[in-house]
Amino acid sequence: MPIWWIVGVIALAVMSGRTTQPFRVDVCLVASGADAEDVTTNVWSDQIEQYFERWPGSYCGSCGKRRACPKE
Repeated sequence: MPIWWIVGVIALAVMSGRTTQPFRVDVCLVASGADAEDVTTNVWSDQIEQYFERWPGSYCGSCGKRRACPKE
């Protein structure tokens, strides 16, 4: 077997194991504004949980328009 074929198979296996790329998601950060008001912002999909830990009660979607968080 040629070495390039083996390298290609390994590269394909590594690339196929990758998940989708992060994307931007609207979230409502509860009590995160300067006067503790709710603020709609746009965060990367792979960082949503970090924002929710920092601002408990926050949710996906614009403030007042809650929706399910997308799955990666």
